[in-house]
Amino acid sequence: MPQPDGSVRLYLQKPGVPTQTEAGAIGRDGRAVLDIGVMSLDAGAAARLLRAFRTPSARAAIVAQGIDLYREICCALGSQSTLGHYVKTARSSRSLLDEGALASLFAALRPIPLNVQVLPECSFLHFGSTSQLIASGLELVTQDHGAPPSTTILGINNELQDNGIVQGREAWVEGCRLLAPLRLLRRTVVVGVDVLEPLDLPAGACLDVSSGLDRAQRKVCFVRCCGVDDTFKWSLAEGATFCGQPLAKWLSAAGAPETTIWDDDTPAAERTLWNAKMFPAEEEPQAFRRWLWMFDIAGATQEQKARFRAADRYSSAEIALRVDQTAFHARRACLRAAAR
Repeated sequence: MPQPDGSVRLYLQKPGVPTQTEAGAIGRDGRAVLDIGVMSLDAGAAARLLRAFRTPSARAAIVAQGIDLYREICCALGSQSTLGHYVKTARSSRSLLDEGALASLFAALRPIPLNVQVLPECSFLHFGSTSQLIASGLELVTQDHGAPPSTTILGINNELQDNGIVQGREAWVEGCRLLAPLRLLRRTVVVGVDVLEPLDLPAGACLDVSSGLDRAQRKVCFVRCCGVDDTFKWSLAEGATFCGQPLAKWLSAAGAPETTIWDDDTPAAERTLWNAKMFPAEEEPQAFRRWLWMFDIAGATQEQKARFRAADRYSSAEIALRVDQTAFHARRACLRAAAR
């Protein structure tokens, strides 16, 4: 909602048309300004932002719930922003921070001036979900080359040796070492995997292997199998899915009660795939093959299901904190060097 001088009155996070109309965000031409997520901060704004998150309550909020740039930060900005608007907008965007934490953040962030520069034209590619990696990635390549690519397999920073090859279509393959064929069907994502023997994955499969530390501070590899269309924000009640089918149905088939997937104090409305302890930790990266049955729970054996129930499992929320960022970047640097 820019003013003639470029200043912003209010920042609205994913508002519906009625909310935009009420706030006067829709112009006479029927259009509204959409931010494209490109932001810059001067020294003063950066310093205020850092100070806002140095308090004990802010630090605790980051660890416990996470802080969203748009929801908890941008919604506090704007010349007409109020605490009531901030809390209402943050709550509608599923902020889990309590009123005291939100009030504290608002007081610290509110003085930061917010300005916007409206571009005469631009295109927007969304990378907000797993499936959009493929669709937006292919569109980006098309725009860059001026024509659709000859292959719909997007290979990013991979090392191919010996018989390493990727077969399939509509796929995103990133940070992998390929010494043997990787055979994919369609709409597949593979990240951080060493393919030492031929590997076949079903349509819509996502496989990610990343190193980190388990709860005992031992080095492990987190194995994440999921579906390309799984939404990590939906709760069970909202129809959360896992590996392409309802999460509740998958858990029932695996014989895994909710009490083993979420902490007892996690409300039903917040039981999502993001905080579900679904992903096992293994000592060796090649152990990911022990979990490929998760893509087909109907064909899983009782032994496999029992192994899942007994496994040391982690949620994506916890993995985000336990993953070894140094190892991640070192691996990417090695792969990039080998590809030259």
